[in-house]
Amino acid sequence: MIPWADIIVILWVTLWAYLGYSKGLLGALRRIIGNIVGLIGAWLLTPLALAWLEGFWGLETALAKSLLARLPASLLTLIHGVGETARTLQELKENLLALPLPPEVILYLTKASEEMPSAANLSMDALLERLALDLANNILWAISFIVLWRLVALFTRHFLGLFTGQTGWGLFGALDRLLGLVAMTGLSVVFLIVICGVLQPIILVSEPGSGLGRLYPYAASSQLLRWLAGVYQFYLLPLIR
Repeated sequence: MIPWADIIVILWVTLWAYLGYSKGLLGALRRIIGNIVGLIGAWLLTPLALAWLEGFWGLETALAKSLLARLPASLLTLIHGVGETARTLQELKENLLALPLPPEVILYLTKASEEMPSAANLSMDALLERLALDLANNILWAISFIVLWRLVALFTRHFLGLFTGQTGWGLFGALDRLLGLVAMTGLSVVFLIVICGVLQPIILVSEPGSGLGRLYPYAASSQLLRWLAGVYQFYLLPLIR
């Protein structure tokens, strides 16, 4: 049986594909160009926005402290238990990989251990702080990227509206509709990738059964959502950083 989360993702992409097909490429040209320019603008401006947010507001540090305070007690117990037996960074990584945790959590933990400054001081508090900072950074990257994408896209669409008219029909018939379908489908998938990228860390650190933690069973059972979050973490983040 297909998970409900996968059904929602399929319906979302199908809706965007239908809108692209019904409007055609020319009908949606302003929106498409606006979104493309918005993506490029967000890619270039997100590092500056994050540096400004941290420099003037300390937002990443504040969010990391908030996430650290929200980590489940069971996870803290497991991590501190691992730290008591590890003597080197390699031992720590091996112990982390053996923990009975979701692979996404293990990935964040091992990444945090690799960023620890010294093997001489395997402080689990330092590891947890590094973990919280990584989670906070990923969340703020995704949020800033989405906000800047929409703002730049909105400005671009309004700017193009000064020079274009609304014809109401496509000049290239079926080809125009097909191009609109492909373009809008691609944009909808990019949007879902970023949304999954910002929600996954929050869901992972939430207490099971409360708040966003209630969404974990649905996210864990959905291959599509895990694939989308993986694309954000392994492919999109390295590109925009």
